[in-house]
Amino acid sequence: MNRYFYYMVLNNMLVNVLALVPRILIRERFDGAVMALFWAAAIGTAFMYAFTKSIEKFPRQGLPEILGCIMPVWLKSCILVGYLFVWQSAGIITMLYFADLTRQFINPDIPNLVLICLYSVIVVWIAQFPSIKVLYLLEMIIVLCVPLIAFILFKSFFNKGMQWDGVFAVAMFYDKWPTWSAVAAATYIFTGYTNMAVFNRVFPNFRPKLLWLGGLLGFAIELTTMFLPIGMLGADAVGRYVFAWMSTADSMRIELGFIERVMYIFIFFIRRTCVCQHDFALARRYGIDEKSGSDRAAANALSRLGTVGLRHPLCHGSSCGSQLD
Repeated sequence: MNRYFYYMVLNNMLVNVLALVPRILIRERFDGAVMALFWAAAIGTAFMYAFTKSIEKFPRQGLPEILGCIMPVWLKSCILVGYLFVWQSAGIITMLYFADLTRQFINPDIPNLVLICLYSVIVVWIAQFPSIKVLYLLEMIIVLCVPLIAFILFKSFFNKGMQWDGVFAVAMFYDKWPTWSAVAAATYIFTGYTNMAVFNRVFPNFRPKLLWLGGLLGFAIELTTMFLPIGMLGADAVGRYVFAWMSTADSMRIELGFIERVMYIFIFFIRRTCVCQHDFALARRYGIDEKSGSDRAAANALSRLGTVGLRHPLCHGSSCGSQLD
């Protein structure tokens, strides 16, 4: 059962390989990004440990239920509204980024608005599923996509075009004090555990183990996210690319593959994980199953503000009593 927690963490890590995280880290590559990776690994692992140890004390309860037990209604509503706008902004930025990426590399003739609407329809439709079904979908995506994504990343490190001199040149700036933007971007990779703010409702006995492995995996993905484009494109030239990771994938070939250009394969699998990540960001429903009429009225008001960027902490779906088999 606890494997779904690790799926959510891994999915968030993979999605941010193509999002704005590598752009920020590459921009700060000579100004403390290397040290920021170590800081982020320690901070992200500590936060993950603290969050999971705290929420496991509230079995089958989401963040709204937990806040309702310890806070007055007005304070709880203020906190949830804050979460709404924070995660709404994060989701919208990610959606706009992936829509622009799709238009640039898949179909330049299609307008961005059409792409955003298509993504939104898919995400909203899947988000209507019960929470347990969303987790099942996530498991299928992880099992099918992660091995091939790992193969592509493994192949890239042994590519003949990999310039290790550029990697070592950037690594020599390890003693530069990191900027807040670099630390924040690197730490964001570890935030997949926050999905438990809602999905804890369907975990009958949430007891994750070996959380330190999540920290090691996140650190490895961070190193790959930053240094692979640098090695493939050059320590100086990588800063001139808008979509450094897409250019990196497009520089590789699978000679005997059914699709020779790695870029299209990479986009295909990353988009699958992105859609599932946006399902987490949207919310299963915009209603509350609590008995309190005021809470239900507040939830209905908040639901009208919901967009693709809305995340689960505002949602109380009817699947609260579901259990994982």
